[in-house]
Amino acid sequence: MPLWSQYTARYGSSNTVGFSLGCADDCTQKMPFFSQVYGGSLPPVFELHMYAADCPGIGGTYDHTIPIDTLFSNVLGAMNQYSMGGTGWIIGETCNNDATTAQKLHNVMVNTGHLVYFIQQWDSLTNQQVPVQYNNWHAYGF
Repeated sequence: MPLWSQYTARYGSSNTVGFSLGCADDCTQKMPFFSQVYGGSLPPVFELHMYAADCPGIGGTYDHTIPIDTLFSNVLGAMNQYSMGGTGWIIGETCNNDATTAQKLHNVMVNTGHLVYFIQQWDSLTNQQVPVQYNNWHAYGF
């Protein structure tokens, strides 16, 4: 029995995000496998870790070459294609207090109307310090 089926049989699915999904340029290629992971019982919300070309210290690396708003739209389009577009998101990781990322995520969320419950930031992968500055996120209503 797959892990997700074991978990939901014991605990249900109302109190979980399922498995977090690291999203870079290839994120949409993972969507066809969701049916194998979740079967017919999707979690009530998906948790995505979204880093993109505009993230300082991360952008431009081998799998972070498209902007965050394009990544967001691509992932939402793929989820719509596989009948998962109505499920809300938590962005469990994204760029640390980056004004460009905050502005682009705000705009794409408004333009698509897709529900994102909340966004969490993380410092660049080279620094690994707990982020304490949020002013750029607050400027866009996060």
